[in-house]
Amino acid sequence: MSTISTIITHEVSLSGTGTYTSPLDITSTGGVEVGGGYAVYGGGTKSWTVENSGTVTDSNGTAILFRDGGYVGNLAGTALIAGGVDIAAGTITIPSTVINAGTITDNVIAVEADGSAVVRNTGTGTIAGFSAEARGVIIERGYVYNAAGATISAGWYGVKSRSTGTLVNHGNITAGIGGGAYLGFGGSIDNTGTITGSYGVAISNAVGSITNTDTIIATNSADDGVSLDGGSIDNTGVILGPHTGILVSGTSGSRSTLTNTGTIVANSSAAGIGIDFDYGGSIYNSGLIAGVEEGIIAGDLITMTEGGRVLNFGLVSGTERGIDGTGNGSVQNSGTIIGGSDGVQLSATDGTLDNFAYIFAMATGGTGLSIDVTTGSAYNYGVIAGGTGVYWSFSAGDVVNKETIAGTAGIGVKLEAGGYVKNFGSRPERRAALIYGYAEGIYAANLRNNAGTVANAGTIEGTGSSGIGIEFLNAAISTTAPRAR
Repeated sequence: MSTISTIITHEVSLSGTGTYTSPLDITSTGGVEVGGGYAVYGGGTKSWTVENSGTVTDSNGTAILFRDGGYVGNLAGTALIAGGVDIAAGTITIPSTVINAGTITDNVIAVEADGSAVVRNTGTGTIAGFSAEARGVIIERGYVYNAAGATISAGWYGVKSRSTGTLVNHGNITAGIGGGAYLGFGGSIDNTGTITGSYGVAISNAVGSITNTDTIIATNSADDGVSLDGGSIDNTGVILGPHTGILVSGTSGSRSTLTNTGTIVANSSAAGIGIDFDYGGSIYNSGLIAGVEEGIIAGDLITMTEGGRVLNFGLVSGTERGIDGTGNGSVQNSGTIIGGSDGVQLSATDGTLDNFAYIFAMATGGTGLSIDVTTGSAYNYGVIAGGTGVYWSFSAGDVVNKETIAGTAGIGVKLEAGGYVKNFGSRPERRAALIYGYAEGIYAANLRNNAGTVANAGTIEGTGSSGIGIEFLNAAISTTAPRAR
């Protein structure tokens, strides 16, 4: 062991014997201050150890460089390493470790650790990359911990793992033109602090998991709050992404899960999507999911392009569509879903809706529920309302109404290809079921030579001055309610 307790102005080269051996202790009165090359250097012969309570600075190079792994402790709150820490993996298999309670800065990469690495930013520690293209922390793989009160900031990436990584953040991570946090080959992110970047957080090339109880923010209009190549997300905090709040892509056949009891918002984009599940999965929402219109085009709220399931007990709001299911799947709503042109749109081979609460389309020509599926069903135990209440366009429809379906500017239930509408009350103590439209209560056509059948034990009416209760082609009408579902 060797000790530096005064300021020296030449490179310190560590060795097994001689003046500067490992472990090296730099006291609070000590320091190594140089203007090029390396302030402290450990060659490729062993794993090195430096503990700094003073200053290690290099104004034109790297403050600390180890060629073969090692440990750097920047232990005191006043300790400073300016010029960054770079630990190469070499042939050593033990983890490279950096523990910081002071300040580590650089204009390129503040902390870089190859191989299996552990970086812990504790107390009120600061790790900062100052230039526009600087990175805060880069590891090959391993674990990054940022404590409450600690800060990692950079002009490019805040935290990056080139391969599988784990990030636990209780403090503040801020990035500029890159992401707040990026894991290059799967892993996990647990955030109870704040992560901000051009995009918020991303896990690529393998499944990952994200748990957020505080705040994740993307600042660039084309970027996402959370991007994931399949996996799981549990959000009880706030996720904001101008382009997409949460984007889950992955590969065909991948199924992902989201549990949201917090807030997810696409907050300032012309094509803002609250949640985009490219390859389906399960979404449970008892919080808020919203896509905000920016300019002319407004985005969809929840998009499922390859099947999935949405369970909503909260609020889903989109300026174009509340939920857009373009793959096989189901929607069960016990909360509120609001859209502009469509409250819910299902367009695939198979799609089902069970509504126990409220679905609204706010545009005058909007549709509460739009279904374009080969086989499917719509069961309503709440309220579905829009300019048109329910529009079934492709196949014979199957609509069961026990409460209210309203077409405030057009038709209550419109079946383009025939089908079956059953209108009857849920329970004897509740009022009878109601289907109404300004023009027609129910319209059933025979686009595909399917008959239309209406079984009614409630009220069906056209409320306009020339309104029609039921208009149909090749339809049969029964006034006897079928057995309740």
